[in-house]
Amino acid sequence: MKKYLLIIIFLTSVNLFAFDWGKYGIERNSGNDSSSAEFRDRDGNVFYIENEESLKDSAAEKIIEIKNIIYKWKYIEISRLKFLVKPNEIEVSVIPSSFTYNKTDVMTNIKAGLLFSYSDESALRYNFRILTKNVFVRISGVYLDEDLLCKKIVEAVKDPQSFIQRRDADYFLSRIEKLDSKIEQLEAQVADSDRKVNNAVMAFQNDRFFAGKKPISEELITEVIKLKDENPKITRDEIKEKLTAKKIKYSEKELKIILAVYFGEI
Repeated sequence: MKKYLLIIIFLTSVNLFAFDWGKYGIERNSGNDSSSAEFRDRDGNVFYIENEESLKDSAAEKIIEIKNIIYKWKYIEISRLKFLVKPNEIEVSVIPSSFTYNKTDVMTNIKAGLLFSYSDESALRYNFRILTKNVFVRISGVYLDEDLLCKKIVEAVKDPQSFIQRRDADYFLSRIEKLDSKIEQLEAQVADSDRKVNNAVMAFQNDRFFAGKKPISEELITEVIKLKDENPKITRDEIKEKLTAKKIKYSEKELKIILAVYFGEI
């Protein structure tokens, strides 16, 4: 009976459904320490997996996919690639041996390697810090390709303050507020300019009845515009009645000019 129990315990301690690495040309090296297992693909690329015992087939396939992406990098040479298997996530640690992009060597800025993560609910993401000009800068985002990642890192290395500002939420909000204020100023300037142009046109049109260009009173213009805004269908006779009731002086010509310039009524 004890013999059978030992067999059962032995069988349950072995993963009978281990992932078939050989199918993908990958060899699992024996004699590794208990914390992580070492693997080598047919091209000689080595990577490590921690918590391999909890690795599902879908996660193993994703690890192979990520490994292939990383080992195809042109600007980042790999010193060590390690995958940490978690219940709902795979963490990827990349330690470069060299990293030069657009003639910029950023190896001295990479203090703790490059950290990526993947889960079924999201794409491959990166989130790590670099040190440049005595400033720690966080580099984070969704991984799309090596060029975009390298460009982002070099940008942060060369001008960390500007890089941080452009990605800081408070900075963006302050910029938006300034832009809103500027737009309001421009709109006010445009409205004032339109009013001046309209007044000049009306003064020119009014010149037929007066000696020299006589501007139409602001009170009359404001009141006619107000009446039209309140009731776009108001007739000229109704406007005249209301102007008379408010004792606002006007002439037929002035009223006609206002309606023509501001509302296109001929």
